[in-house]
Amino acid sequence: MDVIALLIFSGWLAITIIGQSHDKRVTRLRRYDLFNLVPMWTFFAPNPGQNDYHLIYRDQLDDRTVTDWTEIPLTHRRTAYSSLWNAAKRDTKVLADIVSAVASQVQYHQERETPIDVIGDAVMLSTPYLLLLNIVLSRGETSERITHRQFLLAQSHGFNTDRMPEIILCSPFHPVRVAQPTEVLKHAA
Repeated sequence: MDVIALLIFSGWLAITIIGQSHDKRVTRLRRYDLFNLVPMWTFFAPNPGQNDYHLIYRDQLDDRTVTDWTEIPLTHRRTAYSSLWNAAKRDTKVLADIVSAVASQVQYHQERETPIDVIGDAVMLSTPYLLLLNIVLSRGETSERITHRQFLLAQSHGFNTDRMPEIILCSPFHPVRVAQPTEVLKHAA
């Protein structure tokens, strides 16, 4: 029995290693893998990430002054325990995916030479932008003095500090209004 199990798992390992190839013959055989028993590990391919995104925001106060920029981290500090239980991974993954979706939309419109004012409208009405706006508005300091919040999406090029980060998107100032509990109840009724 041990020899049979060893042969089965050795064969499975060999097929998995061969299955990592992007050869057309191997790719055609994947259609026979109905239960997805042969994994495809493309950790860094076919399109590896080459940029780091930065999400920063600033507030406008009731006296029209503007605060300094504050970054919302798109990653979190990992501990040794994170390899066993990493509950924060989902939150940071969702945020990173939303940021990436907004950046992709901007790039899509730029490649098609869409006029700047149309890009802004198209992106600002998209679901990823609205999700990102909601996240930005819910983060950071809350104060009755804050009337508006603006966010900026930029990309840097990894460890290459010779190049300045590129601005992908700079939002307009969005109104921030902290609803009072009585207002929330009024709207719910």
